[in-house]
Amino acid sequence: MKLLLSISVLFLSITLQAQTYAPYTGNKANETKVSKPTKNKDENSKPVIAEKTQIEELKKPTGDFQDLMNKAVEQFNQKDYRKAESFYTRALDVSTEETAWRALLSRATLYGIMKDDKKAIADLTTAIDSGNTPEKQLAMMYMQRARIEAKNKNMDYACNDVAKAKALGLPDVLTQGVECK
Repeated sequence: MKLLLSISVLFLSITLQAQTYAPYTGNKANETKVSKPTKNKDENSKPVIAEKTQIEELKKPTGDFQDLMNKAVEQFNQKDYRKAESFYTRALDVSTEETAWRALLSRATLYGIMKDDKKAIADLTTAIDSGNTPEKQLAMMYMQRARIEAKNKNMDYACNDVAKAKALGLPDVLTQGVECK
């Protein structure tokens, strides 16, 4: 087993070494000095047209909101959270004031799974402050933010959000998990 592992490491290191190149030093075969090729100034000023990569596609703020949300859910289900984050962000970029809360809530949930509590709280706060979130979802957002704050031991903020969620009509069953006095 150790022999097999050693051979694998050896081949991997050889492969990595083979992909590195020595710096260009000229033609030593006939001992004439050759400089590196230079580009014309005209070539430098012209933009290079290349094929679009997936990353460029993900960054473009175009597309149908619902289509982008569906793509984000697909990536989320495949556990490709970075792509899902990109699709949620693109959906947010093309959203209307009435639909932005959906992208923010979805992305905040994703950030929660990714354990990026600061970004999750920021998205939830943006959605809450927007004034366009329906009351039922608003109560759930307050509760989601309260759970994150409680996890981070910010009980004053957490309890304040629980009180707001209850004032919006969230049942006591859904406010469990955050102990407030």
